[in-house]
Amino acid sequence: MGGIRHSSPITNQVNNSMKLHRQLGFTLIEVLIVVAIVGILAAIAYPSYVNQVNKIRHSDAQSALVELAARLQEYYIDQTPPTYAGASLDGNDAIFPNNVPLDSSDANKHYDLVFVTPPTANFFQIQANPTGAMEGDFTFSVDSRGAKQHFKGASTPIDGWP
Repeated sequence: MGGIRHSSPITNQVNNSMKLHRQLGFTLIEVLIVVAIVGILAAIAYPSYVNQVNKIRHSDAQSALVELAARLQEYYIDQTPPTYAGASLDGNDAIFPNNVPLDSSDANKHYDLVFVTPPTANFFQIQANPTGAMEGDFTFSVDSRGAKQHFKGASTPIDGWP
């Protein structure tokens, strides 16, 4: 009986059992390949995500400055004689919140709204200074004439907002 091989029922059970185990899971190589692919995608996507979040935070700061400038114009009109002097961003007399986002607590803010110099009768300049997660990023400013500037760190201010 040269070429015919007979297998016993025990051998068949062992072979079937091994086949089942191979079909139920992933190999280590497959898992490592998936982890590598996810890592590569994360390395590409994360910087883009951070960039978009920063753009949104810049937009929040710029919007808050425009809203504060409008509030200062209302303050100016309400005073007799018209003046910006006396406008405040602190305490009970504050005419506007000094946090960006406006509804944030101190722990979650990204910008502080401040007067560059105390407002005078005919002039104000306000600034959004980066803080917290935005520390070291762009500072934005606007004055009573509507002139907008931005700068990073100690650099020379650049006209306009990016």
